[in-house]
Amino acid sequence: METGNHTFEAGGYRFTLHHTARGVCGLTLGAAGVPEAPRGRPPAFVTTAERRIRAHFTDGDEIRGVRLDLAALTPFQRRVVSLLPRIPRGATVTYGRLAAMAGAPGAARAVGAAMARNPLPIILPCHRVIASDRTLRGFSGHGGLGTKRALLSGEGVRWERDGTVSPAC
Repeated sequence: METGNHTFEAGGYRFTLHHTARGVCGLTLGAAGVPEAPRGRPPAFVTTAERRIRAHFTDGDEIRGVRLDLAALTPFQRRVVSLLPRIPRGATVTYGRLAAMAGAPGAARAVGAAMARNPLPIILPCHRVIASDRTLRGFSGHGGLGTKRALLSGEGVRWERDGTVSPAC
């Protein structure tokens, strides 16, 4: 199957969109370990994804309508990550709440594992998922928890003095 990648900068981050002929299958966030983009024009669905990511950072738009290839995920992981776009910008949900939304109450750890395997951070906004005590846990993107906090802050999430996410979010 034909594959490729496309690198661009937006919102102070460097992104590489990885794709197959079926759709965007991965997004690498940050400069560390980012492969160089091939010469030539990327497929239209990749340039659409780039435009939507840019609009997310410049206009606050949610990232919708991107053609995705999630074939590398298990059925459970696909079910969980497909729920992430339902979490609005500036809001958060707990791993346990997301497990219940996926029809698997009590599977918070499995949801955490699915978040760690999310190949499309930002597009499928796993940074909006937090621990039950309202702390930040895990973010596999470049910069780890610092990036997760910056992304949430950029979306308007408020913080308590102890560093936890405000209950209003």
